[in-house]
Amino acid sequence: MVGQTVFKKDGATLTNYMKYNYKYDANKRMTESETLKWNSNKSTWNNDLLVKYTYEGKTVTTNYYKWNNKKKEYVIVPEMTVTMDDPNL
Repeated sequence: MVGQTVFKKDGATLTNYMKYNYKYDANKRMTESETLKWNSNKSTWNNDLLVKYTYEGKTVTTNYYKWNNKKKEYVIVPEMTVTMDDPNL
């Protein structure tokens, strides 16, 4: 799966809500997960969160980045970084 869109019920219709984009490496492991939120006022998708996964042996590091509107780029949130061993690798 490279992406998915989540809709919410608005009266009798469905409207855009969230969008997810995924990237994988050659071993079919997810390397990025991007979340976008729907801006109904502008009818556009707005960047929100980017999660990057790094694999080294049995260790997986997960880095979280929040979208910064002033900088127009994702900025790392160091306190949310997680490194753990995955016995399935």
